[in-house]
Amino acid sequence: MALGNPTEIEAMDSNLWLGDTGASCHMTNSMDGMFNTKEVNTGIVFGNGQRLKAVYIGDKRGVVMQNNGARVPILMKKCQVCASIVLQFVQYINST
Repeated sequence: MALGNPTEIEAMDSNLWLGDTGASCHMTNSMDGMFNTKEVNTGIVFGNGQRLKAVYIGDKRGVVMQNNGARVPILMKKCQVCASIVLQFVQYINST
């Protein structure tokens, strides 16, 4: 999904997470659902070379909605909080 228009980004649900096979970690802009947190001062580098600061790392509880509407609880370990990101990312690791 390519997003270049700020209006498209602003119109997205704040609970939306994007799966990214190139992500180095799970990234969120919210402390909601976070636990086992600790303060950090690390940089997250994005594909365009931009580096943003993560301020917390921890575990995050969430819910995934399946195609059939069923909701499944999930736990994301080592999720980094970066308040300046607009979208949230789930790190996908390809396994074959």
